[in-house]
Amino acid sequence: NEIYGLVTPQIRAYDAVKMRDIAFQNAIKGGVTTVMITPGSANPIGGQACVVKVKGKVVEEACIKDSCAMKFAFGENPKGVYGSQKKFPSTRMGTAAVIREWLMKAQDYLKRKKNKEFKERDIKLEALIPLIEGKIPVRAHAHQADDIITAYRIAQEFNLDIVFDHCTEGHLIAKELGKWKAKAVVGPTLTGLTKPEVSHKSFETPKVLMDEGCTVAFTTDYPIINIEALNVTAALAVKYGLDENKAIKALTENAAFILGLDKRLGKLESGFDADVVVWDGHPLDTRSKPEYVFIDGDKVFEKK
Repeated sequence: NEIYGLVTPQIRAYDAVKMRDIAFQNAIKGGVTTVMITPGSANPIGGQACVVKVKGKVVEEACIKDSCAMKFAFGENPKGVYGSQKKFPSTRMGTAAVIREWLMKAQDYLKRKKNKEFKERDIKLEALIPLIEGKIPVRAHAHQADDIITAYRIAQEFNLDIVFDHCTEGHLIAKELGKWKAKAVVGPTLTGLTKPEVSHKSFETPKVLMDEGCTVAFTTDYPIINIEALNVTAALAVKYGLDENKAIKALTENAAFILGLDKRLGKLESGFDADVVVWDGHPLDTRSKPEYVFIDGDKVFEKK
């Protein structure tokens, strides 16, 4: 979190990725081959996410997309961070206003740029141009139903593609999300009721959303919950009613689709990346572990 910037679209998670971090080995041991890494949720506009494979010594070797999405944050986090500093925004109203202000600035900046009406570039507004042009989506940190609705409202106002991260109360507005053909990355569901906006957290959320036609994937929100528990998250959703095949799809095809990589990742088919995990039991059995992990055809893990 770049917590003293308020609006930081110019920062890139890509510039801080440390491939020697133990997180990548933990991912491999958990059967995860590709990850999205994003700035935190302190700022209303928090910066750019990237997508990398979990192998390689330098991030350039691992990178699939160095800027795949723009992080927005709604709810308790931004208003808490800046309210505690006695700064604007200290309310949900203020957070939404900050986001709108900078999207309007980006629209005006893009018009001026096309008309060649300025001489000096603005790094923040340059970073927002791909979002305004529809080249990357918003990744909206939103737990509460009202925050999810606000995020969608702003996306509609500015014609933005949007993915809802966490979507904790999504089951409370599932029919609306279904009408919007929403993309939601649900989780972390293994945490406790740590703050008011997750008090309605439910293991049934993935099923309820999928039943309404939403595209759903899972997240452990690593390092909040260990990434090795990703299959456990899916297993608990099955325990609470989600079809087993849909749970597997949420871990594979749906995740790739949400990242815009469904022509390359998420299926065992000719022409796709040779990212393969061989389990020693059913992947949704919490006792199961990866026996072999291959990334781009290279064996990166073998169970001893």
